[in-house]
Amino acid sequence: MPHPVGQLVDIGGVSVLSSDIEEFVARFDASMAAQQPMKVAFLNANLFNFTRSDPFVLHILREFTVLNDGVGLNLASAILKGAVFPANMNGTDLIPAVLSMTTHRLRIFLVGSRPSSVQRASEVIAAMWPRHTIVGCQDGYYEQAEEDEIVERIKSSNPDLVLVGLGNPRQEVWIAKHIPYACPRGFAVGGLFDFVSGAVPRAPAVLRALSLEWLFRLLYEPLRLWRRYLLGIPVFIARVTGEALGRATRWGKRIWP
Repeated sequence: MPHPVGQLVDIGGVSVLSSDIEEFVARFDASMAAQQPMKVAFLNANLFNFTRSDPFVLHILREFTVLNDGVGLNLASAILKGAVFPANMNGTDLIPAVLSMTTHRLRIFLVGSRPSSVQRASEVIAAMWPRHTIVGCQDGYYEQAEEDEIVERIKSSNPDLVLVGLGNPRQEVWIAKHIPYACPRGFAVGGLFDFVSGAVPRAPAVLRALSLEWLFRLLYEPLRLWRRYLLGIPVFIARVTGEALGRATRWGKRIWP
């Protein structure tokens, strides 16, 4: 039984919006029409673990529209609430849907990934959705001392939306700090630019349908992702189960992240 669309679901202290693509695009368009700020994050097992190890991450997510990402969130929702989410709202699928379905012409700035990936992603997005305008891009490999200058450059380009692909929780912290000053709307998009640019392949459709994209990513990039998945997922399950049983999972907090 899925949660009703539009309902907020408490997952370990994070309010997650139960939504589908059509409902979210309507929300996004409403924020554009009303000229209201919007911060969007995607709660997956990895980000959930960071909310447990860093209270600041949990705190800033209160300012975000938080969507569910991955089979782990459905499992957590089933354990904690007895219901699942109506759709998997991962950013890799949602952002293209927003660009296709929105009624607005968007000015977009990209932040994150390697220089070649973010540049190529900006070119692909411009070609696939020509009614939108890419007003700039910035890779994620900059020094902290450069950030203020980068933020001013973003602001001067007058974007409607910044897509931030810096990884958890750096991208969420970036958005909390700089939105809406640099731009009215910011989405934390993880590895989107690597997928769009072709630098990293997506899992075959059958694995995505079975919610096994995480396994494909682990097999493709084992040295980078083994800790996130082989340690992080069991810790996430233990924390969710511990919460359901009403007790803390101290062993998980020591391991991750």
